[in-house]
Amino acid sequence: MRQYLQSNLQWNDFLEEIMAANFSPSVRPENVLNVTNIGQPEDDKEEDEKESKYMVSLFDEAVINPKYSLALLKDVFYSNIRINENTFINMCDVFEVYRIEFDFVSKKQDTQQIFLGGSFVQKTQTIKLYVNNNIIHDYEEFLTLDDLWLEFSLFLGHELIHKFQFYKRDSLHKDYDNTSKKRYLSQKDEIMSFAWNCIDLFFIRGFSKNKILRLLSNQNYDDMEDSKDILHNYFLMLYKTTFKNTEDEKYLKMFYKYCYLYLDKFFKGIK
Repeated sequence: MRQYLQSNLQWNDFLEEIMAANFSPSVRPENVLNVTNIGQPEDDKEEDEKESKYMVSLFDEAVINPKYSLALLKDVFYSNIRINENTFINMCDVFEVYRIEFDFVSKKQDTQQIFLGGSFVQKTQTIKLYVNNNIIHDYEEFLTLDDLWLEFSLFLGHELIHKFQFYKRDSLHKDYDNTSKKRYLSQKDEIMSFAWNCIDLFFIRGFSKNKILRLLSNQNYDDMEDSKDILHNYFLMLYKTTFKNTEDEKYLKMFYKYCYLYLDKFFKGIK
């Protein structure tokens, strides 16, 4: 597991670009991932029915869990992607059918972080992920396929939640406000997605449910080891530093509420 997963993610520089994505209403699609259905075999109907049942249960839940779609896309990823000089060209080709696009951008700071942010574009119902153009020429030296999937899935899961939020009510961010970082992070849709990121990052690092509960409840950093783990979760620190001890602390409480709900989802069936 790369240091990326143990250190703060640097999304701040891209919040403006993420917030400025084209959020315009569009027609509700029928397919969960917008995969082209041309030439679909008859025996795929059973999978479609399973998917439909999943969507119904998905929208009845208090939080939206992208688990099913991530599992499907993980199979696509490992079946088609290899680490070589054409890795990102192949990713563009493979995931285009799922309406997942990659935008290559340059980052001034020196970093080996691959994915720098993302957005869901309502007008085209497309997920767009921003890739660090500075590292795509030498990534073979330090990147493994598992590393790439972990980073890819972290950003992809966040945007999939937005996509499902859009499906659920044919719109996103009814009162969308991108005039500041604080207002952006106080949007209910963003709070839910970032809460998923928070728990997903803890889960990826192999923490138990009890440890995550302890980290979420540790408000005063009274344990040195816990403090390091909390500080290394960018998503948790993002909300704590933005809203704790402010007049808008209710958004931090909402973030924690979603974290606890996602925690139950991640560990469902796990003792």
